[in-house]
Amino acid sequence: MNLVRDQKNWDIILGKFKKDGISDSYHNFEYQNLYKSKNSEPILFVHEKKNKIFILPFLKNKILDTNYYDFETAYGYGGPLTSSFDVNFIKDSWGKFKEILNNEKIIAGIIRFNPILNSDEIFENKFIKIIYKCSTVVMECNKTLDHARSNYSKDIKNRLKKINKDNIKVSISNESNYLNSFKKIYIDRMTKLKADQSYFFTQNYFDNFINFNKTNWKILSVIFENKFIGGAILLFSKNICNVHLSSSLEKHFNLSPNIIIRDKVIEYCYSNKINYIHFGGGRTHLKDDSLLTFKMKFCKNLKTYFLGGMIINEEIYNKFIKEKSKEVPEKYKNYFLRYRY
Repeated sequence: MNLVRDQKNWDIILGKFKKDGISDSYHNFEYQNLYKSKNSEPILFVHEKKNKIFILPFLKNKILDTNYYDFETAYGYGGPLTSSFDVNFIKDSWGKFKEILNNEKIIAGIIRFNPILNSDEIFENKFIKIIYKCSTVVMECNKTLDHARSNYSKDIKNRLKKINKDNIKVSISNESNYLNSFKKIYIDRMTKLKADQSYFFTQNYFDNFINFNKTNWKILSVIFENKFIGGAILLFSKNICNVHLSSSLEKHFNLSPNIIIRDKVIEYCYSNKINYIHFGGGRTHLKDDSLLTFKMKFCKNLKTYFLGGMIINEEIYNKFIKEKSKEVPEKYKNYFLRYRY
């Protein structure tokens, strides 16, 4: 069993990692299935050898007007999971992955590695080319809530003191009405920021969170005078909370909704004995990225996020790159799968 497409077997295999807390919400079938479409299929690659197992969830994507496909790991921090960091086993796993994908007529792909779970041994090999890296903020909840808050920057502490707690309510729930409110302000905010297309999601994408196991996701909502002014979609595994998406209404920035969101995430995770909070990085790889520096006001602990590229069929990949080179818009010319644009 090298490729798994059904939820039953996917859950059984992933369960081998979940019981030891070695997985993230991004590895779940239900999360991967958010990206399923007529041209995109979620698949779990599995390589087992003796008592060792290596898995990698990915999306098999049709390259339009061709008989070929490429692949990518879903938005977020999925990446491979392995029960063993034996160099030869990992090398063998990547070799098997490449062989299986070649049989599927997949020519190349990109892998978003998990900065908490993936160590250097996983991606330092001849099969993977690191094409992008940046810093991402990860809080380790290994002390007390008071200790975590004591490490906030001075201006964050001051802003929190000034918040009128009588007028602002915070909810962490699975309520669909709050999810709908978040969906509207998130899409509006990304449109106003002229964000990269990868930050935009369909209406169904948001609606389908309701179908998740309720323990795997929450919507954090900031309410001012009975109006939704900001929030975040939180994704949970046994040990990790991901602040998956967050947004707020600009006209209420004076009420500090973005600060409230992160403070309440931290409070909730300490209360529920979560080991790690992954706040994510910035909008760019730059160290002075404004979003990254804002998140670092809550926690200065940084990990490195790696994006890797893999070529399966070099001949066809290079052919597509060459054929499309003149048509690709300038902003996509350095993308690994730039023939898609």
